[in-house]
Amino acid sequence: VAASGLAGWEPNQAFCPPPYDTCTGSIFHPSPTVMSRWDALPSVVGLGMVGFAGHAIFPTIRNDMQDRCQYNRVMNVSYLIATCVYLGIASAGYLMFGA
Repeated sequence: VAASGLAGWEPNQAFCPPPYDTCTGSIFHPSPTVMSRWDALPSVVGLGMVGFAGHAIFPTIRNDMQDRCQYNRVMNVSYLIATCVYLGIASAGYLMFGA
């Protein structure tokens, strides 16, 4: 169901003729968006920080590693992957739901 919404094959598409302004958007038919909503900045920053708040378990991860010299590399790669996933999901959500 989620993939069909991303692709624009929504079940309610028959009830939402072009220009698609009254329905939820999709990748092919994005919702109208506004880039400068500064009133939402605290929420955006807070939600972004929650996903990277795993610092309490970092010492345990390092102690459980076979080769502790690789710790910095593991952390950098993990944060890079998490950031890419978050940016992808955020972009899709912004296109689908707009402002």
